[in-house]
Amino acid sequence: MRRGEMLNKKYSYFWFVFLIFGILYLVLPSVSLLSMGVVEATPLQPPSLIPLPKEVYWGEGTFEIDRDCVTIAYYPQEVDPQVVSLAKDFLLRLGIRKVEVVTHIPSSLDSTALFLGFYSSLKLPPGYGKIASLTFNANIEKKLGEEGYLLSVRKFEGQVVLSLFGGGKAGVFYALQTLKQVVVKEKDSLKIREVKIIDYPSFKARGVVEGSYSPPYSHQERLRMIKFMGENKLNFYLYGPKGDPLIRDAWRKLYSPKQVEEFKEEIEEARKNFVTFGYVISPVKAVTYSSDKSFEKLCRKLDQMYDLGIRYFAVFFDDIPYLLSSEDAQHFSSCALAHAYITNKLYAYLKEKDKEVRLAFCPIDYSGIKPTPYLKIIKEELNKGILIGWTGPDICSKEITSEQAKAIAKVIGQAPNLGDNYPVAGTLGLGPLRNRSKDLYKYVESFLSNPLGRFPSASEIPLMTIADYAWNPENYRPDRSYQTALMHFGGQEAYPYLRLFAEQFQTSPCGFEKPSELSLLKEKFWEDYIKGRDFKESLLALRKEFKRCQEAKEELGKSLKREPFLEEISSYLDKLKDYGELGEFSLNLLEVLEPPKTEAEREKIKTITDSFLQSRIKLKFVLE
Repeated sequence: MRRGEMLNKKYSYFWFVFLIFGILYLVLPSVSLLSMGVVEATPLQPPSLIPLPKEVYWGEGTFEIDRDCVTIAYYPQEVDPQVVSLAKDFLLRLGIRKVEVVTHIPSSLDSTALFLGFYSSLKLPPGYGKIASLTFNANIEKKLGEEGYLLSVRKFEGQVVLSLFGGGKAGVFYALQTLKQVVVKEKDSLKIREVKIIDYPSFKARGVVEGSYSPPYSHQERLRMIKFMGENKLNFYLYGPKGDPLIRDAWRKLYSPKQVEEFKEEIEEARKNFVTFGYVISPVKAVTYSSDKSFEKLCRKLDQMYDLGIRYFAVFFDDIPYLLSSEDAQHFSSCALAHAYITNKLYAYLKEKDKEVRLAFCPIDYSGIKPTPYLKIIKEELNKGILIGWTGPDICSKEITSEQAKAIAKVIGQAPNLGDNYPVAGTLGLGPLRNRSKDLYKYVESFLSNPLGRFPSASEIPLMTIADYAWNPENYRPDRSYQTALMHFGGQEAYPYLRLFAEQFQTSPCGFEKPSELSLLKEKFWEDYIKGRDFKESLLALRKEFKRCQEAKEELGKSLKREPFLEEISSYLDKLKDYGELGEFSLNLLEVLEPPKTEAEREKIKTITDSFLQSRIKLKFVLE
């Protein structure tokens, strides 16, 4: 036997042994299942993960990753090269001195190893059929799909082995994002808990539609958003800001060479992060739907975006009146017929270019669950291959249920493309997503969020909770998700002040806000004061919180390494500081003044004090 054949046989034998040993661990029930969820991140304790995986089994072992060398072994045909680069960069940033990358299976393990590949590769050759029946689980493979993964952390031959097996290339990428959250830096060591994770998404399309009336995100803001999406397992970015005149007001105009180059970078960044980049056109001004010239201009515009690599388009007719031009009125009896006509024509044009192209349609009546004359025509006339957008029972929906999704599906004749108008708002809304059905993914085609137009970096806080819901709605808990999102966004040191700040700015048209710790302390103080009880203890607690309001800007400036976010919220931090100062001033007055004799009079004091605080803050904020 030749030396090369002997080496191949040796490598194959090791690989089979590794797979048998490792996958038995993954598939068979663990002897020690400490947690099906997560707990607060502390050294040697299971870290909080977001999005929360479907199945998490923590073992009892705590391992130390070799700081001198880690070997990455992967199948080139199964792992995107940039994912290997990301894995290597991640390990180097952790302080590992040397990272070796190989495309073969080492004959022995001398240090920590990271294995990357497809779950389907765990199918062993025919001669190992009996073993394969123990190691490979077809039901798990079916669950994983393209984006799911199996992650294992265990010891083999005395070394730590990190195994990331994806259902497809996206699954390997997502497994790496979870691995990043599992490693804990502790002084000069890198520690990791023994764990196995079986994970896959519920919603197929999860992401963002940049669609507010605020100015579009800058190129750098959009690149950061796309990278954030990949890290949080969001896979769809729909570009459609109404502040971009070339989408709506000047839709006929082509993008400049500079803008084209920026789109190219954004589309490439999306590809690297397994994000589909889509484009919206909204031909609602200076358009004649029956005109060949208008249609030619529309095709010319979408051709420009197609040539950049975009294969998902959307036509938006939102927020316009039910009107037609005088010329169109001679051809169509309603604007619904005109909208269906031009969209069908565009769909046929795009499909002729490329059968893989997808097209979505946003109707005038994009919210609600009841039939309208407009939607009745759309159901009858629009090509069934075109997706239809919906924002829920309202434009900004306090709740969206499976029953509501089923109701609108009957109205439009298909499952809707859900574009959730949260957290988009004119104000800073930093609370978690709430009141969405756990099984909603069964009745909609997608779950896209419209983020904060003026605050792209701040949007990441609510978007983390949205990513958590969209990946694993069955186990989504808003308050747990919110705590985890704030911890991941700010880190342990910044968390107390970040939470204090974020809790004060949860207002949104969806009405998700819950009482903050500050408001609860105020409520307790006023209850003691009005009822004539001893209020010293509640006053001290409230004063401490007002002090923290005053300290928040300085403390976050020191502990939070997110300059874009700090710039976006600077004026709001000033507002919080002013509120803290006025609150403390009010408490000082109440402390030295003798409380009125009657409960009704003390109630008046509360009303006056609250009015004073709110009016001063509002006036100062408006003037600034």
